[in-house]
Amino acid sequence: MGKGISYCATCDGFFFKNKIVAVVGGGDSALDAVLYLSNLAKKVYLIHRREEFRAEDLKVEEAKKKDNVEFLLNKVVVEAKGSEKLEKIVIEDTKTGERRELEVDGLFIEIGSVPSTALIKPLGVETDEAGFIKVNDKMETNVEGIFACGDITTGSGGFRQIATAVGEGAIAGHYSSIYVKRKKMASGGS
Repeated sequence: MGKGISYCATCDGFFFKNKIVAVVGGGDSALDAVLYLSNLAKKVYLIHRREEFRAEDLKVEEAKKKDNVEFLLNKVVVEAKGSEKLEKIVIEDTKTGERRELEVDGLFIEIGSVPSTALIKPLGVETDEAGFIKVNDKMETNVEGIFACGDITTGSGGFRQIATAVGEGAIAGHYSSIYVKRKKMASGGS
């Protein structure tokens, strides 16, 4: 981490302007990273363990049109090498077992994420099919009095960045404060 391996292309991509990078994954987050990095990097390898993608077809087709993007299908990264920073990765063919080295300056792991929402599920809080907590524009969940924000919610439309999480936190804090005040007033408290 921080020496050539990243989990966020939009956060760290600018460090790799005119360099060679690889992205691991086959879903929407991987293709989004490839498309973003293709505008910065000299070369972008997309490494995916299968031949088919889970990503939207439109994103895959757009990536295929990029001159500086190369698809490495049926491959997995088995090793990262370097002394002070990342210099090479070793990839393995999932069908033949053949291994080869690629010289890269950056490796972006974009294999998706699983939200940590197990704690709230027993409370009846509704999640989407991927497990993210559904919220409205006030960061309210379907359960009265429960607010949620940040990377575990649907609030930022999938744009999981510190800036959006902080913004959502401010919104949740504001509206939860109003909620508590209204409850106190309704119960005769001050």
